[in-house]
Amino acid sequence: MVYLNKIFKIILLFNFQFVICSGGFDHGSVVGKGRLQLDCTINPFDIIEYGQTYFVISYGLEEKIDIHGYFSNTPNENQIYFGLMHQFFSNKHIDLSTAIGPRFILEKTDIFFPQLLYTIKLNEFNIGGSLVSVNDLANNEFSGITFDIAFFFPLKKINDSIAFIEKMEFAIGCFKNISNVFYPTYSIDMKFKKF
Repeated sequence: MVYLNKIFKIILLFNFQFVICSGGFDHGSVVGKGRLQLDCTINPFDIIEYGQTYFVISYGLEEKIDIHGYFSNTPNENQIYFGLMHQFFSNKHIDLSTAIGPRFILEKTDIFFPQLLYTIKLNEFNIGGSLVSVNDLANNEFSGITFDIAFFFPLKKINDSIAFIEKMEFAIGCFKNISNVFYPTYSIDMKFKKF
């Protein structure tokens, strides 16, 4: 119960973000074999018309391969995406990955491919995001490219106080959709210890 209270206090601390932000984002670092990561963004009671309540889940099938997906709820629609992510390059400064998967939105199915996901690793925080090609499967046509970038700040004190959390971060950034509209984004990201 103490852990839940601490998590709730973090959410309240950052609640000013709840009223201005939209959905979350991805980055180029895989979680690693047998590990689980959950990222969440909340738009309570659909306060913001363009805002989303957004849950991203990643699970490491292998050290460099994750199965990942998201569920997104907006005031007007729901979206579901799932796919495979492969980290093809990693060193102490940058992680690069690619992914493929379908997105289901209303009566429409898109394919997200190719995707380039990146994480730039700095001393105090990371910068991450993605470039995603969105293709309409029903009409067999290119819909556009989405882009996002975010700053990931470690929540070390909370991370150290919760036994089952390996890493916890607060991320804030922006997202450009296929219509070239930019939205602010945020998420709270939790990577769980290996089961």
